[in-house]
Formats: sequence, C-alpha cells, structure tokens
Amino acid sequence: MSDVITQITPVQRRIISALCDVAHLLPKEAKDSKRLRKLARNAGPRHVEAWMLTTNPDLMALDPKAFLRELLVALYCIEEKGEAESEALAERRGVPQIGVGGTA
Repeated sequence: MSDVITQITPVQRRIISALCDVAHLLPKEAKDSKRLRKLARNAGPRHVEAWMLTTNPDLMALDPKAFLRELLVALYCIEEKGEAESEALAERRGVPQIGVGGTA
C-alpha cells in the first residue's frame, strides 16, 4: 500500500495559486498588505474555499479581480473566526480535503 495524493479540484488549484501569488498581486503600499501576506501564507485552501462559497456559489465564474477580492475577504474571515469555525464551515459546505490519503 502507498499513499496517493487526492484529486485537487480546479477551484482548489485556483485558490492555491492565488494564495501563492498574493505577495505579487497586492501593491506593497496597499492597506494591510503585510498582514494579508501573512494570512495567505498560513491559510488552508479548504478554509478559504469554504468562506468564499458563502457569497459565491460558482468561484470559477469570478473574474480575476473579483476572485482576489473574495479571497482577501475569506482571509479576514479566517482570521476573525479562527481555525475551528473555518473547519466546521468547510465540513458543512462539503469542501473536499486536500492532501494525502487512500491506498494505491
């Protein structure tokens, strides 16, 4: 038996990419830019997706500017509500786990 990486959805891929690019997408002089970069480094993509889904049922339909705006709002929500509440929200919304699991 060996571990296999679970399938990553297109939405999760887009969120992960945006989290990695936050440092490049935000102007250095933007309000809270340092704080947002730190939040992006520490945020779980699953939690970000769960918060984004609270206002947007089709995240792939968002244009890049709207997607970034919603991602930043999600980061603030995670900071405000914490890991436990973000995880509970992800569970309720059925956001799939990202990671290693299963057998080959």
